[in-house]
Amino acid sequence: MVNYLVKRVLNFLMMVILASTLGYVLASVAFDPSSNYQGANPPIPQSTIDAKLDNLGV
Repeated sequence: MVNYLVKRVLNFLMMVILASTLGYVLASVAFDPSSNYQGANPPIPQSTIDAKLDNLGV
């Protein structure tokens, strides 16, 4: 019985890790964080946008 519970918990943890990783990767590919800064009025220089995104690790 203990083996069954251990397998279920490990399976659950692996699924959580997989779903979190996959969600993070898909979000980073699908969303363009620089678009938040593009088209601002007054315009923000590209070097400033790049510096902000580098500080965020994006």
